[in-house]
Amino acid sequence: MFAYGAVPAFAATGRPPFGEGAVPTIIHRTLHEEPDLRGVPASLAQLVAACLSRDPDRRPSAKLLPALLTARTATPGWLPFLLKGKGAFILDSPHLVALDARTGKRLWSADSPAPNTAPLVAAGGLICTGVAGTTGSGLYAWDAETGRIIWNYPLTTPASTKQWEFGTNGSILAAAHGNALLAFHLGRTHHDLRLTPGRGNLKIDASLVVRLPRI
Repeated sequence: MFAYGAVPAFAATGRPPFGEGAVPTIIHRTLHEEPDLRGVPASLAQLVAACLSRDPDRRPSAKLLPALLTARTATPGWLPFLLKGKGAFILDSPHLVALDARTGKRLWSADSPAPNTAPLVAAGGLICTGVAGTTGSGLYAWDAETGRIIWNYPLTTPASTKQWEFGTNGSILAAAHGNALLAFHLGRTHHDLRLTPGRGNLKIDASLVVRLPRI
């Protein structure tokens, strides 16, 4: 699987993912540095990065690849799957499916609202996504181990079909949609802010949530 990740990375960029030079130098980079995936299409970057993981247990199995490569997404610009630890979580509307990343075995399947307009994100042992439309708009969170829905946060008014944007530090989840910025901590609403509509990337640390302008 490591070789599978290296080949498309080279094909997309024209350079080895761990650079060039003397063999000992390349080996050192491979063991201690992250691969250079600049130029790899967004639709493949996460999968390629997982295949190039230094920990073999974090690489997806060959059996899992077809599911990851053919998973459907309702909105362009983000991936319909999430690789987290030894699990792979796939949005295959109207379902959210969890697979063993090593064997491809299905662990659980849960109903997923549609259309999904956000990537999957892992935070605090939960798998979360957002929905925007005329009905059912809001945020949804499932237990990563069991697939049981833990909470959902409905929007009080129908949302547009704009994408949700997420940022997380692993325990706090920040979500932006239109002029709404929400922050959740361990499943509880922590802040509900109304901002001037804009575009940007959400960044978060232990105490601060910011929206940075896109360049």
